[in-house]
Amino acid sequence: MRAISMQHFSFAAGWPDAATEYTGRLSVEASDDLAAWHSLVGAAPIANLHASGQTLVANRVEFAPTKPNSGASHGSEPHPALN
Repeated sequence: MRAISMQHFSFAAGWPDAATEYTGRLSVEASDDLAAWHSLVGAAPIANLHASGQTLVANRVEFAPTKPNSGASHGSEPHPALN
């Protein structure tokens, strides 16, 4: 029996230190030819929240590898800090 190695890829959103608070969802799609796309991640939650001197940052989205070589991400609510 052989062990199966599973790799995962990830996308991490970054915010400047002075960015306003944000919560939303991020989708990740992939394509071989930039014409036909398929979903890798449907609606992963992302957040940049601050309260009482504490910070909650959820900015990493993981997904399994796929055949296409190109990827694109689309936020459900665009935010200037993510552009």
